[in-house]
Order: sequence, then structure tokens, then C-alpha cells
Amino acid sequence: MAKCEFCDKGVTFGIQVSHSHRRSNRPWKPNVKRVKAMVNGTPRHVYVCTRCLRSGQVASIAPSGVNQRTLLFSSGLTVSASLSSAMRR
Repeated sequence: MAKCEFCDKGVTFGIQVSHSHRRSNRPWKPNVKRVKAMVNGTPRHVYVCTRCLRSGQVASIAPSGVNQRTLLFSSGLTVSASLSSAMRR
């Protein structure tokens, strides 16, 4: 689950060093959220890192309902759809 579907950011491994300089291996996981977004004109849940959400690369569907959202893919494609039909489901 800990992988962004848009930028492919995943788990990285490194060495944690304590105050007494004891070293142990540990993973660093990305901050990945499950959000509802429009993908190819249909709403679906995707796993997206918070950097993609903040940069505007992915626009999530707000439950309060905004008239239109745009999902920007990393390839540069834009997909727009009306949320009124998406929120009825």
C-alpha cells in the first residue's frame, strides 16, 4: 500500500543511528493517503502521496461537492468531469 500511484514514491531503507551511535536498519515510508479522484472520467479511490496532493498533481473529490475537479496525470493529460453524476453513486 505504501506507494504513490502517480509518482511511484515508495518505501526507502536506511540506517537509524541512536544517540549512543548504535545502528539498526529501518524503513522510511511515504505519507500516502487514500483519496477519491476522477480517473478517466470515473471516480475511484487511489493511493496518493501528500506531495502530489499539495502540488496539485492530483485533485481529490471533496465530499461537500465542488462542481468540477481536474485530475492531472504525470504524463500531462487532464481529465475533467462533472461531480454531480459522480456524487449520486
